[in-house]
Amino acid sequence: MMVFCLQWPSPMKTLTISTERCAMLLSHIRMWHLCPYLILKHPYFLSKSLNLFPNKGFTISYTLNHAVLDGRSISLFMNSWAYICRNLDENVKISPSSLPGELNPSFDRTVIPGSEGLEMRYLNYWLGLKLPGSDANPRSLEPIPFPVPADVVRATFGFSREDIKKLGERVLSKLENGNQTKPFSTFVLAYAYTLVCMVKAKGLKNNNKVKFGLTTDCRPRLNPPLSRNYIGNCVTSCDVLVEAEHLLKETGVVYAAKRLNEMIEGLENGVLEIAKGKVPFMDVEPGVGIILVAGTNRFGKYGADFGWGKPTNVEITTIDVGESLSMMESRDESAGVEIGLVLKKHEMEIFDSLFVHGLKVLRSSL
Repeated sequence: MMVFCLQWPSPMKTLTISTERCAMLLSHIRMWHLCPYLILKHPYFLSKSLNLFPNKGFTISYTLNHAVLDGRSISLFMNSWAYICRNLDENVKISPSSLPGELNPSFDRTVIPGSEGLEMRYLNYWLGLKLPGSDANPRSLEPIPFPVPADVVRATFGFSREDIKKLGERVLSKLENGNQTKPFSTFVLAYAYTLVCMVKAKGLKNNNKVKFGLTTDCRPRLNPPLSRNYIGNCVTSCDVLVEAEHLLKETGVVYAAKRLNEMIEGLENGVLEIAKGKVPFMDVEPGVGIILVAGTNRFGKYGADFGWGKPTNVEITTIDVGESLSMMESRDESAGVEIGLVLKKHEMEIFDSLFVHGLKVLRSSL
């Protein structure tokens, strides 16, 4: 589920809503209330809604079935839809075939290599899965109920290009064996830094266990690789279970970045082989803290310009119900990153202090 907050269009002029004003506008409304429901009596996989705020702006929200579409697919759809709207002309007919190459979708399923029975392993697992409160019918499209806590707040934090550069330099300088020859990715650095701040803000102790992980695109990792514009669900997940002690140390960000890099590099050994060992993939010990990331800085969420400029704000609403953070590219700065969080109020205050102070020290020390 995602919400795009856009500026209000006018035939004479455009009223720009700042990110702060947009956040204030939406702070009085639960993000989930802006998102449409999937019509479960029909095999629909995507639902959209438009919410108008008179004289202020509007939001475009969508809800999708992740079994059918992944993040890259829906981002491609939104940016293609925006491109068509932006280039509408009563004298020019625009069709999907006229989209530029980077937005031209691919629906070819014949290029996907055989998965050697992997589909049935996953299907059998899901058919036998029973979660509290879920529909007894294993084929139901009813969403699994995850109530949104009443005592949480939402906030967005940002890394500038320079923050990422200096963070990368700091992490490389602190590696003990010095065998990391290439820079850490922006995704890894932003995730590692945010993860450590979250663990500290939540008050976890050294002996607590933390599972952190990510979902990654399989398109370039299949043999042969799929088109970047392949429409469907082509992702896998990877995670690692660690003692919180490693993240609470002064070198916590270095440790997290190294473990994330190891996970990503491990995928190069064959995502289909790795996927075979992921069933069951929701097996978690009681008492383990789980911190996951939704999205990436490479999807181009702010590229959905419908003709009135970039969206003023983009929010991933599903982080409301889990121990997750969201990530996307910065709206206003190339190579910058936006991080979305939903935490209890006192945790958010601690996180804010840790996040801001840590970057301030980083900026002044290098």
